[in-house]
Amino acid sequence: MYDEIPSLLYVAGALITVLSWTLFAFSKTIRPEGRRAFILCLSVIWILFFASSTLALVPYPLFEAYSGFMDPDVLDFYDQPVIRLLPAVTCGVNLCVSAGCSMVLVGKRSKR
Repeated sequence: MYDEIPSLLYVAGALITVLSWTLFAFSKTIRPEGRRAFILCLSVIWILFFASSTLALVPYPLFEAYSGFMDPDVLDFYDQPVIRLLPAVTCGVNLCVSAGCSMVLVGKRSKR
């Protein structure tokens, strides 16, 4: 059971990220007409970034805590360099997407 917790948390964070950015990108009702709506949109963008990044980074400490209870095959899988870099890459992509969405939102707001 312990060997599934880190991967489940990471997959949950990745799914929340993909789903939220997809819904945010295709939502035609989000238009920053007022100051409140503008601040709300920026807040939602960065709350999504922090929530998804937290879910992406939490599995690493859990993996370290549960490593004594895991099978050797699972330990070998999690010790691969690509698997260890995946949360950091995910957070980097989230940061780029959040910054890009924020700049687009600010650009639309400043054109008015």
